[in-house]
Amino acid sequence: MNEKLPVNWDGYFKNFVNKPLIESLRSRLVKGAYERLLRGITFRKASHFCELGAGTAVMSRFLGEKYDAQIIIVDNNKTALDLSKKSFKNFQKSFQILENDVFELDSLNKKFDLVHSGGLIEHFIGSTRQKIIDIHCNLVSDQGYLLILVPIRNAWYRILNEGIFSYFHLLDEVPEVPWSLQELETVLNQHNFQIIARTSVISELGVLAKRIS
Repeated sequence: MNEKLPVNWDGYFKNFVNKPLIESLRSRLVKGAYERLLRGITFRKASHFCELGAGTAVMSRFLGEKYDAQIIIVDNNKTALDLSKKSFKNFQKSFQILENDVFELDSLNKKFDLVHSGGLIEHFIGSTRQKIIDIHCNLVSDQGYLLILVPIRNAWYRILNEGIFSYFHLLDEVPEVPWSLQELETVLNQHNFQIIARTSVISELGVLAKRIS
């Protein structure tokens, strides 16, 4: 059985995503992190990108337009899927939504030039904490890339998540266990992936990894 923290995603979307100022700021910061991580990376024409736990999928829309990529997003929360559809309104490239558990994607192994997620892996615990990385790595093609954004317990995390957000009970229903660079690097190495770029976004760590040949 997959060990997952009891996250109320509908509550999260109501408290954060439906506040335009907060969501706009977060999207801009995350977009900047993606651009820094992917600086200098080129993709073949009509590449295939996959986002796991897509949420609003605004980053998938951004990547699809920037790299002329075909997009698949995976999520099993109906509110998230509705938000994703809105994000991809009038998108001119290939776009597919999979309403699916991320642990049931074996048919897509090694299919993607880029697999990415943000706000996903920190919600798994126990043996599933490594298993969620398995899923990411398995989907990446031999020459593809893996991009992950994850919270880390730095000074900003203590101020925001453990301070302000905790005081106002903004994330009470979105429990998480932050990662560290060392933990993420160790698990990726176990899957024969090496981090080739990294960046930070306030209380989050972003990494780009590639399979070691």
